[in-house]
Amino acid sequence: VLGLVLWRDDVRCVGAATKVMKGLNDVGLAEATSLKEMLNMISSLELNRVIVEMDVAAIVRAVHKKVFPRNQWGIWCVVALGFSPKTIKSL
Repeated sequence: VLGLVLWRDDVRCVGAATKVMKGLNDVGLAEATSLKEMLNMISSLELNRVIVEMDVAAIVRAVHKKVFPRNQWGIWCVVALGFSPKTIKSL
């Protein structure tokens, strides 16, 4: 089960969503999927100046550095977030 909550800077809730994803047995892939769903929600609500917080440091570092591991969630992030395939590295 993926879950996300969008908050305004004044601590009011903008929206929340949960989604059941079958077959996700990789925590990194589940978190990467959650990130994609959150970005889709932000886009559909036409929000700007959004701060995204996540609790999986590996994904946060990869997105910031634009260097993704050659594993299931790393490759998925590159495809889903529109990064160049050259950003996939053997770590």
